[in-house]
Amino acid sequence: MPRARTNWSVDEERGVLVGFFHELRKPGQTWTPRYDLCSTDEFAFKQTSRGKVRRSEKEQTELIARLKAEKLKALLAEKPPVVERKGGPLVLEVMDEWLAEVSEFRDPGTLRMYKRAVALYREAVGDHSISEFASTHNRRFGLYLDKVGLSLASQHKYLSYIRTFFGWAAKRNLCQPTGVTVPSRIKREPKVYSTGQLAQIREAILKSLETASNKRRRVMRLNQLRAFEMATKTAMRAGELINLRLENIDLEKRTIRIRATEDWKPKADKERDVPISMPLTEFLASDLAGRKQGEVWFLDEGDGVRAYRDSSSLGHPLAAICKKLGVSGVKPWHGIRASVITNLLEQTGDLPRVQKLAGHTDIQTTRGYLNTDRLGLQELVDLL
Repeated sequence: MPRARTNWSVDEERGVLVGFFHELRKPGQTWTPRYDLCSTDEFAFKQTSRGKVRRSEKEQTELIARLKAEKLKALLAEKPPVVERKGGPLVLEVMDEWLAEVSEFRDPGTLRMYKRAVALYREAVGDHSISEFASTHNRRFGLYLDKVGLSLASQHKYLSYIRTFFGWAAKRNLCQPTGVTVPSRIKREPKVYSTGQLAQIREAILKSLETASNKRRRVMRLNQLRAFEMATKTAMRAGELINLRLENIDLEKRTIRIRATEDWKPKADKERDVPISMPLTEFLASDLAGRKQGEVWFLDEGDGVRAYRDSSSLGHPLAAICKKLGVSGVKPWHGIRASVITNLLEQTGDLPRVQKLAGHTDIQTTRGYLNTDRLGLQELVDLL
C-alpha cells in the first residue's frame, strides 16, 4: 500500500519542525532528505505589537511553504564536493539513511533503540565501507557491548537491530547479505495476569466508565474497554489495536484485517487476518452500532483521530488501574497478550495454531510463552 507523501513532521524531543524535501531525492534513493525549518514555538505563534499571537492554520501552512522554499533554494545553491570511495558508501552514512526511512513508520520507542544501536556501533567499530563488513566487525561490536557492561539480553537486542539494518541495506543492493552473529537470548518465563486479575481489571474499567464525569473521560474509558475486550479475545499487539481501522473489522466474515496504514506497519511487515470469536462478535456489534459518523479508528477520539499515539500512551491508564489493584510486575498491554497466548498453550498445546494467531514469525517465540511455573504437576505424577 503506497504511503501518502509527507511534507513535514514535528520532532518533539528537540522542539523543531522538520521539512521533508522530496525534490532532493536522488534516483534509487529510498529515503527522503530532511532539514530543520523552525522551532515549534515559532510555528505556533507570531510576534506582533501586542505580543505573541497564535497563528491560524492558514498562516502555519504559508509559513511552512515559505521556509521550505527558502531552504530548498539554499540547498540547491550548495555544491557538495564529490568524494570517490572504494567499496561503496560508508556504513554510518547508510545507517543515517536507514534511520531516516524507518522514522516514518516506527514508533518513537523503537526508533530510540535503533539510534542507540547505531551509536554503539559507531563507538565500537567506527566508519568503514558497508561492502567491507566482515566477521571481524561483528566480533568487535559484540566484544564492545560486553565491555560496556550490557546484559546478554541487551547484547542480543542491539546485535539484532544491526542485523536488521544490514538486511535492509542488502535488499537495496548496498551490500551483500551478511550473517550478523547474535548470541542466544536468556530464557525468561513470561509475566502474565491470572484469570482473576484480568476479571478485576475488566471490572475496574467498567466501573470507571460508569463514573466518568465528562464526555472526554467517557470516550477515553470506553476506548480502554474496547482495547481490553479486543486484546483478551484476540491476543493482538498494542500497535495493532491503535492502528486498526473500523473498515478492517468484518463482522459478516468474523475477521479482523491487520493492515499497514500511512504511518505504521505491522511487526515484521506482516499483514494478517485474525478470527473473531462469538463473544467478541457480540461486543463489536454493539460497539459499532453506537459509533459516530466520521470515526475511522477502532480506538477513536470520536472525530476520526487516533485515541493513542503509541503503546506507551495506551498503557498508562491500565498501569494506573493495576497499581490501584495491587497488581505489579506485568507490562500493561503486553501482559494481556502474553496471558492469552500462555493460556491457549496450556489449554491446547497447539503451538502452530497459537503461533499463527499471535502473528509470530518464529515458532520458538511462541514456545517462549510457555510458563513452567503455571504448569500443573499433579496430573503428571498421577500417571505414575
